[in-house]
Amino acid sequence: MSGHRAVQDLEIGWRQREVQDPGASGAIPTESGVVNLVSTGAETRTLAAPPASGIMLVINMQTTGGDITLTCSATFNGIGNNTAVFASVGDCVFLISVRAGTTFQWSLFSPDPNDIVAGPVISTV
Repeated sequence: MSGHRAVQDLEIGWRQREVQDPGASGAIPTESGVVNLVSTGAETRTLAAPPASGIMLVINMQTTGGDITLTCSATFNGIGNNTAVFASVGDCVFLISVRAGTTFQWSLFSPDPNDIVAGPVISTV
């Protein structure tokens, strides 16, 4: 990937990298891509801690028949939140995996991760 085409090449790669929604009570794969969630009622999903740094994962509510609660074994941000509730179509998080000491964790990619105005409710369980 050349420097002057980096954004264009990444965008093309993302379009080709849709990760299948695992369905109710399923585990979202810890790989780069876009997961479009579909619910038929109140459901849950889990997300394991990332196995490496640099993984970019977008989780988006595509169709809602009820809330989806996503619980991660690691945290989403610097204040220790590990749960996101997707309630509306378009609720979306962009996670990137980073090294935290000797392990890896997800980091919520946002200009200000403590001030999310729209999207899923992020909390700690």
